[in-house]
Amino acid sequence: MAANPSPPTYKQQDALPTRKVTVAGVAGALTTIIVWVVNTWVIVDPTKVITGEIGAAIATVLSFGIGYLVPPSKSDQIVPS
Repeated sequence: MAANPSPPTYKQQDALPTRKVTVAGVAGALTTIIVWVVNTWVIVDPTKVITGEIGAAIATVLSFGIGYLVPPSKSDQIVPS
C-alpha cells in the first residue's frame, strides 16, 4: 500500500509581515479601540460596559476571520519550500 504524499509546504523569502498578518493585526487594534470608545463615550451605565474578556474575544475572532479572508499579495513572495 502506497503512503500518502505530503502536501507541499510554503515559506516566505523575507522576514517582512505578509498582508494577511498586517491586516489581522490592524483589525485587532481597531477592535480594541472601538470597544474602548464604546465603553467610554457610548455606554452610559457603568455597570453595563463591555468587559476586557469580551473585548479580547471580539478582537481575537475578528482578527482571525479577517486575516483568513484576506488573500496574500503578489509582493508577499510566498514560495514552495
